Amino acid sequence: MVKKTVPKKLTFMSIYFLGINGVIGSGDFYFRNLFIKIWIY
Repeated sequence: MVKKTVPKKLTFMSIYFLGINGVIGSGDFYFRNLFIKIWIY
């Protein structure tokens, strides 16, 4: 017996928070790299 599940759809809020997560995550790596460059040189 195999259960068929309906795939969940992306809502506006989930897409919105994914976008915020992407901006924060990319900014984290960018500023860390910038800080290390300034600190070393």
